[in-house]
Order: sequence, then C-alpha cells, then structure tokens
Amino acid sequence: MSTTKLTRREQREHAQRFIDTLAGTAFPNSRRIYVHGSQADIRVPMREIQLSPTLVGGDKDKPRYETNEPIPVYDTSGPYGDPDISIDVRQGWQSCASRGSTRVTTARRSANAARPIPKRGWPTTVSMSCASAAC
Repeated sequence: MSTTKLTRREQREHAQRFIDTLAGTAFPNSRRIYVHGSQADIRVPMREIQLSPTLVGGDKDKPRYETNEPIPVYDTSGPYGDPDISIDVRQGWQSCASRGSTRVTTARRSANAARPIPKRGWPTTVSMSCASAAC
C-alpha cells in the first residue's frame, strides 16, 4: 500500500478547510440550556441530557416503561458546545473584560482585601539554614 505524502501547500489547504468548517455541535440526546444568575448578564451553560425510559414492569409482550426527567449538568464545552455561536479561531474568544465580568472580580477582590488574614501559628519566614532537607 503506497501513500502519497502531501506537500506543505496541500497540508496547509487541508488545515485551512478544517478551520473554516469548525462549528459548535451538541452531544447526542442533549440540548444546551442556560441558568440565569443573580445578575441579568450572567448565564451559566448547562447541558440537559435526555434519558431513556425505565422498564418498570409488564411482560415480554407488553412491557411498561416510565419516562425519566432530563438531567441538567454543567456544560464545560465552552462556545464549541453552542450551535448558535459562529466560531472563528482566527478571531479568538470575546475577552472577559469586554463582557463586563471584571467588575464582579474587582468587587470580590476588594471585599476580600478588607478581611484580615488570621494567624495560624506557622512561621512567616523560613530560615536559610532550614531550607535544606537536613533541617
């Protein structure tokens, strides 16, 4: 079996076609939903997984099934899991700062800065003589 090696130009064309056709896809038997937080502009992506019916009785000829509610799970796929988002890897993702999430981070930092750190009884400095394993 002989395989022809692609030239650099052909490899680049193949890679370019792959990048141009990237699209968000969903997992089978699931759909993306969003849970809204305390602020209107924050949406947490979740994946709602549809479950198969459960056999609860009956016989071989007439089985009885019970439907199961879909299970929501946190969706870690980012924008690639959203079929409504146009993906262009050359443009990159929208930065967090442009979405306005920096004010939440800043508010958390300033709230934490106001609290003193309790002392735990551990030394705050390490003597250079104890830096070796022989100490």
